Amino acid sequence: MSLSKQLWSYLPRFFTLSLGACSIGWAVVAISSYRAEANFPDFAGRMLLGDTFNARQLALLKHRLDGAPTRSLRATALVDVAVIRQRLLDTKLTSHEAQSSDFVELDSAVTTALAEVPASSFLWLSKYWLESQRAAVSPDFEAKLLRMSYWSAPNDSWIAIKRNPLALKALSTLPADLGEQALEEFTGLLRSRLYHEAAGILGGSEPDVRRKLLSRLSGFSDVDRREFAKVIDLLGVDVVVPGVDRPSVRPY
Repeated sequence: MSLSKQLWSYLPRFFTLSLGACSIGWAVVAISSYRAEANFPDFAGRMLLGDTFNARQLALLKHRLDGAPTRSLRATALVDVAVIRQRLLDTKLTSHEAQSSDFVELDSAVTTALAEVPASSFLWLSKYWLESQRAAVSPDFEAKLLRMSYWSAPNDSWIAIKRNPLALKALSTLPADLGEQALEEFTGLLRSRLYHEAAGILGGSEPDVRRKLLSRLSGFSDVDRREFAKVIDLLGVDVVVPGVDRPSVRPY
């Protein structure tokens, strides 16, 4: 048999071996990626629900994130990574330990996830918050990011609880329609009877914003306003709900 015929006879075997090697390589990468992201959904979901984590748990999560092959993660896992990065930064901000690298890591995670999941309201809100920390960013650009968050999830309570205080904080600089959406979002929380969350937002608002929010309560029933007033008093928020008399304070 000539040399050329021998080479041709080896081609099928060569392609079979090559395909097998590629399959094995893909499996190794896939298994590595799945292992890396295995715990991310559980932690991210609990964080969105408000669960707390100790310093050791957060340090372990950061170690896993830093070692994860980000380029090979699935879209859902990329969102989970952004959620966890946000919590890590929030924790460091609370303890005054945040560094510029923490902002860079979150920005990278959010940008990467948005490229795969552009309809995520949480990601747009995170991007809005990140940009609001930069002095050189224009209010118009910030408003566009906030508008995208409203566009992708206008009525979801879980994101409204996180978004509304940020939107109300910037109320004076928002376009009129977006400002109106933020005010309506607050009343939407009350309609959903999320009184504790709404009371916390009301208590953390500036006086002029607080007056605008209270003026929206006139359209609620007496029962709803009384229930909300009870929560406000319980939390120690110094406001008077329109149409509801505050209980008299006895000196004994």
